Amino acid sequence: MLFDTRGLAVYAATVGTIGGLWTLYSGVALDRARVALSVAEGEVISTAGSESRVPILMVRVSNRGRRAFSIQTIGRVVSMRRHQGPHELSADIMRQLTPPILLGEGEGRTFTHGERGGYEHGQMPLTRWYVIDGAGRTYPISERWRQRIERVLFWPYRWIGRRRDSRAS
Repeated sequence: MLFDTRGLAVYAATVGTIGGLWTLYSGVALDRARVALSVAEGEVISTAGSESRVPILMVRVSNRGRRAFSIQTIGRVVSMRRHQGPHELSADIMRQLTPPILLGEGEGRTFTHGERGGYEHGQMPLTRWYVIDGAGRTYPISERWRQRIERVLFWPYRWIGRRRDSRAS
């Protein structure tokens, strides 16, 4: 009789532990915003009679996760070694982010740079683009970690550059 109760207790503890671990895993790993970012060049073709094609840069941001998130900034890393202006921000894209855009589960949005003119193909590289959400997190996560590592590795360059600029002015 005692052995049957002990077996039931072990079974209940095992099932409870597995259930608790699954709840923790799903709450931490699965229940978050997962952002996909893709950048491509394209052309806007006017249908109003003229045969003009306007080159544009398109940045597509999609939420593949389960949580909604707010897009605050879309930018591109130029160089973390430079002490000033290591990031490029597009004024055209920033205008489209006013007010900040909220993307729910499974939603996406495309932002364009150069739709009013002023962009030529190849003018901006298609690599190292990132999104910053309302809480200050950088997506994609690989870019977040890459920027953190570069911040640590290249701080002497930025410090020397800022010091040189302050002495010059």
